[in-house]
Amino acid sequence: MKEQIIGILGKNHKTPIEFNLVRNYDEVYGLYTYKGGVYVFKESMDIDFDELESKEQKEVLGLVLSKKWKLNNALQ
Repeated sequence: MKEQIIGILGKNHKTPIEFNLVRNYDEVYGLYTYKGGVYVFKESMDIDFDELESKEQKEVLGLVLSKKWKLNNALQ
């Protein structure tokens, strides 16, 4: 799943993306890639994608694939 996200955004996606469909900060609400890793924004923290449970990883991949997200420099 992580490889699919990197395939879409690249290994160093400089501008974080914010998901349009997420309304709570206790859910993953955005992500970025850095040095071949994927990091998500959840509960106002940066969390390594690998630390998410499999179910949540699938949800995040679905959000990325849906393309219902926007670039948001404010998340940096």
